[in-house]
Amino acid sequence: MSGKEFDGIGDGSGGGCGDFHYRAQLTRLDPVTRHPRWQVEIPPRQGIAPPIVVGDVLVVAGQDNTIAVSAETGKSLWQWDSDHLVRLQPAEAQVGAWTSSAVTLKDAQSGSTRWEFRPGGRLVPPTGPASASAELVDVGQPDSVVALRIADGSPVWRVPVTPELGWRQLPVQDPIVLVDGGQVRGLDPATGHARWTWSVPPPGDSHLEVVDRAGEVILLGRERRAASGYGESRAEVFALNANTGEQLSHISDARLGGRPGPGDRSPAL
Repeated sequence: MSGKEFDGIGDGSGGGCGDFHYRAQLTRLDPVTRHPRWQVEIPPRQGIAPPIVVGDVLVVAGQDNTIAVSAETGKSLWQWDSDHLVRLQPAEAQVGAWTSSAVTLKDAQSGSTRWEFRPGGRLVPPTGPASASAELVDVGQPDSVVALRIADGSPVWRVPVTPELGWRQLPVQDPIVLVDGGQVRGLDPATGHARWTWSVPPPGDSHLEVVDRAGEVILLGRERRAASGYGESRAEVFALNANTGEQLSHISDARLGGRPGPGDRSPAL
């Protein structure tokens, strides 16, 4: 996280994820000594969406509000009464904030609102840091993906998806990767045009997830469970060329270590 390590985001449950642990305060740790540099008390129910660092600003989302503090000093910078915030994304020196019904772009230092996109109806939150580039931010709706211009929030392109098939976007920056039923599409971030389409082998989508991204290769995997529901988790892993969608290899019986979250799986190959 840009050389900054933080600890203590949360609601007093004592849980955690990586360098973030859910307590009643936010703490910055010295990366060498691991001693606290500063601590800030934060409201309960923070940590609903993963926190982000934008420049020298740490932004933490909660169920009903969002707070921003200086990453260097812990000084409070601004607070925003956001209703049911589900995702934060950095966008240059700004913050993209998703609720269930709107996307708002805010200045990271001041918290001032640059623009708000409220199309009417439910929005689909992004699944990872793939939804913002230097110029565009893409927004999921039940029936389409829309790219908005970061400068003013105006729509640039719209790509239809199949809502009844439970489409979703995978956390890959370029191309934008959509799983839509039995197909995976790689979209050009600038235009929304499909660079390639890959047909998922049976049984179709089957909870396909990103395992890793290495240069021009995307590794996609889906878990295979024993019929009894017990025993070691295994997976199929597909290696695709990120530029063409060509399937480079297929491992049908990869071992999975544990049960981490989507996008964090590391098969033991």
